[in-house]
Amino acid sequence: MNRKSSSIRTVFGRGARGGLVLAVAVAGASAAILPASASPVAPRGETVSQFFFTGSGASLSGGGHKWNVIVDTGGGGGSASASIALAISTAHLGGLEEHSWGAPLPASDVTVSSSGVMTVDSGTGLGSLGSADLTFTPTSHKMESANCASGSELAYTGRMSGTVTLNTGLKGLKLAGHVTFSRSNTLTFLDSCQLAPCAWSAWDSSTNGTGAFANGMTFAYPGKHVISDLEITNVKTLSVTKDIFRIDSFIVQNAPNPKFSKSAKSLSITAGKAGLITGAATLAHGKPHSYLFPSQKNCKFNGQNYSVSGTQYSKASYDASKPFEAHSILNGVIKIKPAGKCDFEITTLKKK
Repeated sequence: MNRKSSSIRTVFGRGARGGLVLAVAVAGASAAILPASASPVAPRGETVSQFFFTGSGASLSGGGHKWNVIVDTGGGGGSASASIALAISTAHLGGLEEHSWGAPLPASDVTVSSSGVMTVDSGTGLGSLGSADLTFTPTSHKMESANCASGSELAYTGRMSGTVTLNTGLKGLKLAGHVTFSRSNTLTFLDSCQLAPCAWSAWDSSTNGTGAFANGMTFAYPGKHVISDLEITNVKTLSVTKDIFRIDSFIVQNAPNPKFSKSAKSLSITAGKAGLITGAATLAHGKPHSYLFPSQKNCKFNGQNYSVSGTQYSKASYDASKPFEAHSILNGVIKIKPAGKCDFEITTLKKK
C-alpha cells in the first residue's frame, strides 16, 4: 500500500497497541545522539533513534467536547532535526474521532539531559497551528528486548506535563491549557535493538493516493482472538514550506472481521452497527503475489517470535454496496469516492 495511513500508530508498525501512537517519523526526523552519561546502562556516544510517546490522562475541553491530548516526538539530541506530533481524540458514535498534526522541528527544540529529562519547546516551529512547552521527568529506566529481533532498547518511564495550545482550523476550535500525562509515558532509545515488526492483514479503498480513503487492518495472534479496525482517513497538507500536515481519522475498533474468499480472491468489509462509520464494500478479483521481504518473514512482539506468511491481492475491483461515510464532529460527513483499483493483504502469523 502506498498510503500514509492515519493510524501510522507506531514507528515500529501497528503491533504496539498499548495506546494511541502517532506518526512522528515526519520529514526531517532522524537519529539522535544519547548523551554519553545518560545512564550506567545507556549506550555511550552511539547514534541511536529516539522516540517519545505520551500516555493517557491529559485532556482539554472545547466545542462542547472533552478531547484527549497526545504529544509524541522523535529525533532531537545531536541530529539535524526533530519532529513533533500533536493529537486530539474523543469517543463519538461508537467509535473514535481523532485529529493529529505533524511537523519537523529544529533539533534544539527537543533536548534530553544526561539523566533522561526531556524538554519540548516548539517555539515558532508550528506557526499559527499552536505550540507545545513540555517537560518529561523520568522515574525509572530499564533495558528491554521484547520487541527486538536482536539487541535491546533503553526505555525511560515517567511523567510529562506542560502547556499546549492548538488552533485546529476545524470549526474554529481552539484548545489551550496545562496538561499532565500521568500514565505510560515512554522515552525510548533503540540502542542496539533491531526491530522486527509484524505485518498485518490490511486493505485500502484506493491506490490513487489522493483524497479521503477507507482502510482497515486485522490483528490476529495465534491463540488469541482476532481484532479488526475500520478507519476513514484524510491527510491534508497545511504548509508546504514548513512541511506541516494534518490527519483526520475516524476509527471503529473491534469492527466486524472482513470475510476473505480465496477462490474468488476477494475481501468483503462491512462497518457493522457503529454510527461513526457506515458502509460496506467488496474488493474482488485481486491478483495474488508474494509481497513480504525476507526480513518481514520473521517478527517479534511482546517477547514472542513468529514466522509470517502472506499474499497481496493487487488491482482488485472495488464494489461499494453502500459507500463508506464518516459522520464526524469537526469534519461533517466525509464520503469515500474510490478511484482506480485497490489492494489488500492476507497475512498469517505462526508461533515459532
